[in-house]
Amino acid sequence: MASPRIPRDGTITVEDDSGTPISYTVLYEDGDYKGPEMMEDQSDIAEFYDRQELYAIRKTQRKSAAFSFSAHLTDVEGWKLKDAFSKTGAYSSGVSTSASYGDVWTVKVTWTDGTLSQVLPHCHGKVTFSEGEPGKVEVSGTVFFFTAAEVAALTS
Repeated sequence: MASPRIPRDGTITVEDDSGTPISYTVLYEDGDYKGPEMMEDQSDIAEFYDRQELYAIRKTQRKSAAFSFSAHLTDVEGWKLKDAFSKTGAYSSGVSTSASYGDVWTVKVTWTDGTLSQVLPHCHGKVTFSEGEPGKVEVSGTVFFFTAAEVAALTS
């Protein structure tokens, strides 16, 4: 019998790349995690035309992808997510997951429901707050893939 996935099954964790990672499991989330589009090796496709007739397609560069999720704004939740994505607070001494590839602060985001999981290895995100009942913390950003193994982990 099929077991549909529902929001209460999922967990989102954000961590840096320290020897002992600085890690935070998101609390009070809405269950609206949206992972990146998945496709064979995350490559762009170039189309080649001869007098307006398509004659070939080729893989080009590996592309980045978007991700997002939100949580309820509590006295803890919003600031921990802000810290994780802006390298402040507990994350101020953290190590970027993309430190070997440049100077952009990125963190690893993992979504799992106990059976399925999606690992986003290098996420550069932004955090916004909004009022309401309840208040919201919205996280959105870009995930980068530097190796074929990172892509394989995403789509497996």
